[in-house]
Amino acid sequence: MTHRLVAATTPLPAPTSSSPHRHTLVIDETWLQGKGAYGGVVSAALARVAMGMVDPRRTLRTITVSFCAPARPGVVTIDAHIVREGARISTIQVTMLADDAVVATALCTCAAPRHLTDELRAAAAINTAVMPTVPSPHDVDALPVDVPMMPTFTRQLEWRFCFGDVPGGGGEAKVGAWLRFREAGLDVIDAPVVVALLDVLPPALLSALPMMVPAASVEWSVQLLSPLPRPLRADDHLLVTAVTRVATDGYAEELDELWTHDGVLLGIARQTYAIV
Repeated sequence: MTHRLVAATTPLPAPTSSSPHRHTLVIDETWLQGKGAYGGVVSAALARVAMGMVDPRRTLRTITVSFCAPARPGVVTIDAHIVREGARISTIQVTMLADDAVVATALCTCAAPRHLTDELRAAAAINTAVMPTVPSPHDVDALPVDVPMMPTFTRQLEWRFCFGDVPGGGGEAKVGAWLRFREAGLDVIDAPVVVALLDVLPPALLSALPMMVPAASVEWSVQLLSPLPRPLRADDHLLVTAVTRVATDGYAEELDELWTHDGVLLGIARQTYAIV
């Protein structure tokens, strides 16, 4: 049986379209955040379409998404075209529409590994990223399934917040949590799953504010850093973190990171969001 997140982010070819690059997707109410689906589901769906248009040896390396309107429950259309296909890199434009109005649009880069000499490959393999020092997921209490004020989609996950403050807590503009899916059956974590999970946290700026306010992503850019797909055991926790360093005029930047339980950085995301 297909895992719920995979099903929610896997568009199907449009049955009545003459274009092989047009797809449809049903936005499920269980993935809502406010008026529409949370940005991770939207972005992951766009990523899956882009990946399906190129040679599978060209893996998703980056995706930059502009969120134009809420992805409301119901059927949406996704159109895609290859902007350019080079010797090792493909650039794909993917757009989600509802009633012919743009909901979100993304530019995706899928690329094959570079052909390097052994010497150059070893010299160019750098990883100085260090996982934040946080309590073990087994030392942090899990939140109940239904928490007031938490978006609908958060019920799909088990949450163990390990640093930062709650939204409206007036602390620092940072937050982190251990996550795992409540539904069993996801035994592989692929690029769209990483994209989806990088967007699950509440905006870090909200933890620094003295009250709860609405917030919405404007633009979001993801970089995928580790080989994917990779196995995911049912008892594996993943660490997701968010930090804001600059905010002004009602807009903020944020750095998001997703780590495996044993310290592998799967991806990072930078986003601009607005508060109302």
